[in-house]
Amino acid sequence: MELMASLLLLMVIIAGLLHINKLVRSSLFLHSVIRASAGERAMSSGAMAMVPEAIKDWDPGKDRTRYTADDTPKKSTAGIATSIALLCDTSTDGHADGDWSYVAPKTLLPFSMLQLRETGSVGSLLGAVKAEESLEIEVEPVIRQLVYDKDTVEIKEGVWIPLMEGLY
Repeated sequence: MELMASLLLLMVIIAGLLHINKLVRSSLFLHSVIRASAGERAMSSGAMAMVPEAIKDWDPGKDRTRYTADDTPKKSTAGIATSIALLCDTSTDGHADGDWSYVAPKTLLPFSMLQLRETGSVGSLLGAVKAEESLEIEVEPVIRQLVYDKDTVEIKEGVWIPLMEGLY
């Protein structure tokens, strides 16, 4: 009896490892496909910029447990300006306004930290292209019968690529 139980457990462990391997390979493949798609759009002329929304906090979903798949984000744009000002102000050695006057004539970049500090249009400076895709993966039969009573598992990947028009 113990031999049968141990063989069954070994079979479940091996099937689980094979299933995890399939999920990881599929996720990496999907990620590379959407990175290529987003990269092409980011380098094309006239690409529309999107600004990622900042997430302030999370509302727990139906299960009332935080940091699970059914949570919904609370979005807030209030912290973006403060974060960017902090990033820009600490980007020079002395962390003072005088340092920016030294950097200003030396920059050759079309969108540098100097323009980011002086403008309120974050979307035009930090614009990005977003790509998202999901894929259904079939669950291994052993896992489906003994552990997870579903036929498929959905994996979802998303990437943000900064706009690069004219860079390459």
